[in-house]
Amino acid sequence: MLTAVARGFVVFSVLLTAVGTGTVAAAADDSDEELVLLYAGDELLLEAAENQVVHGETTLDAGIEVTVRIRSAHGADDVFLESRFTEVDEYGTFNVSFDLSDKQANTSFTISAYGGGLSSDDVDGRLEPCTDCTSSPTQMTLPPADEATVVPAVRVRQSNTARIPVTYGDASRVTLVIGGEDVGFTATVTVRDENDDGRAVIEFDTSEAGFSSSPTRSDDDVVDESQTQLSRVLDPGDYPLRLYLGSDTDGEPVDVGTLSVLETPVLTETPTTQTAEPTPKSETETPVRNQSTVLDSMSNLLGSVGALALGGALAVVGIGVLLGFFRS
Repeated sequence: MLTAVARGFVVFSVLLTAVGTGTVAAAADDSDEELVLLYAGDELLLEAAENQVVHGETTLDAGIEVTVRIRSAHGADDVFLESRFTEVDEYGTFNVSFDLSDKQANTSFTISAYGGGLSSDDVDGRLEPCTDCTSSPTQMTLPPADEATVVPAVRVRQSNTARIPVTYGDASRVTLVIGGEDVGFTATVTVRDENDDGRAVIEFDTSEAGFSSSPTRSDDDVVDESQTQLSRVLDPGDYPLRLYLGSDTDGEPVDVGTLSVLETPVLTETPTTQTAEPTPKSETETPVRNQSTVLDSMSNLLGSVGALALGGALAVVGIGVLLGFFRS
């Protein structure tokens, strides 16, 4: 019985020591996983109308459920909160449709998405008056495969890989041009519909843009590709997307979009205070320490070993009490 109780005190003192020394484990964060909402400009614009579609992109696997929530901004006259559920498709994209026809135009809102253990940043938006409420909506994540299209907006962080869905229409090959002379970088890739499904996802590795001979990949056959050579990593900014039928890029594209390369946040570390090396004492020099210096040194010493001393004291007192108890 004495041994069990003594062990309990020892365990307790060890725990106190761990707390005092700050031994805490932190969960790892996988910075490669993303969940983003796609929009152009400084805010997400929707209309006070039916079938307002919100698009997103993620690294989550296909079939995982994603929730998109929209709520009126703080202080808005028209207060609302709505959520919609959807699933990630095979292209790593998702979309939900909101009926906002009963909401007041010019109302500001905040929208976000979460699912699969990830959450997006909050995106500010605004409801605009309905421009043509009598027409039927045609918005969707990807148009039918019988139309040659490129996804309207893609966002990716600098040095990460962007996924750009395209459809072939009646063509067996399409060519995607990323960027242009006005943005200082151009990449061109031609893909062939080898599985005859009318769709392809072109992956563009921004870390290899301007360096590697093959910054683009696809689930279909890559027939040809080229790019501008760069001396540094691709700059953040908006890069036009232009889709052409076949391999010829002369003339007007059949569809256009925008690739937004976002700047990667710089993580700042808390500077660590380094202890200066003690200055050697001269044999004829007598150090003078005032009362404040002595008190500061004692305070630092007590703070360093306080937790350990407390644990040890508790263990000694406990054992002493138990020994006295059994001897009596």
